[in-house]
Amino acid sequence: MQQRLEEFGDQLAKLIGIVCVTIWVMNFNNFFDEVYGSPLKGAMYYFKIAVALAVAAIPEGLPAVITTCLALGSRRMAQQQAIVRKLNSVETLGCTTIICSDKTGTLTSNQMCVKNIVVVANDNPEVVKNFKVQGHSYDTKGEVEGLSSYAEKGLPANLRTLSQCMTICNDSKLILNKETSQVAPSGLPTEAALRVVVEKMGRYDNVRGQNDKGQNDSTTPYADTLQAKRELCLEFTRERRAMSVLANDKLYIKGSPEYVL
Repeated sequence: MQQRLEEFGDQLAKLIGIVCVTIWVMNFNNFFDEVYGSPLKGAMYYFKIAVALAVAAIPEGLPAVITTCLALGSRRMAQQQAIVRKLNSVETLGCTTIICSDKTGTLTSNQMCVKNIVVVANDNPEVVKNFKVQGHSYDTKGEVEGLSSYAEKGLPANLRTLSQCMTICNDSKLILNKETSQVAPSGLPTEAALRVVVEKMGRYDNVRGQNDKGQNDSTTPYADTLQAKRELCLEFTRERRAMSVLANDKLYIKGSPEYVL
């Protein structure tokens, strides 16, 4: 708006200047009227008329009109429960054609979930297997299609290693509300989603945790049986684009594919 006002002011000044000069030249014959005493005084008289015309043509109330329009625009936005801190933002929004915004937490409920698990087959490195994951929330009761065949023997080494990596290289927690039976995450949505899918995968593994009496306890979260003592942790950074944890003499890495590969 400021740029357009400057352009409008320059164009208006040029136009007014041309009109004033035209009017002053058109009254050239009146410069010699005896009423003014001399041609110089006649020229000065009509020069004052041209200057007065220029002053009158400049819209002095333009800033006030613009401020009023922006205030009315912000008032209409306030009726739509929008907060406007600066009036210039109203003009900016009026010129906006495309809005780019962060999706998670802005247009959604800030929740994420794993929909597919893709791993290399444990017995054949040339085969890639895809397991679809059911559910769209942090509820751990969803099923993983294709893992029921491993229920008796337990998860193969590749899936168990994947579960271990998603558990150890993870700072989130799942908190169960016993009254409502709902699971609430604590931590980043991405890491919470990984912990949820670990619990879904653990349903098909015959390895469970043990209680204080040394007996198998099916109520123990599967992720707790995969935990290991951390020796070193490299947090996620924008430069590395990955998180690395050293545990049990193994380095578990979770991050962008190009970095991990």
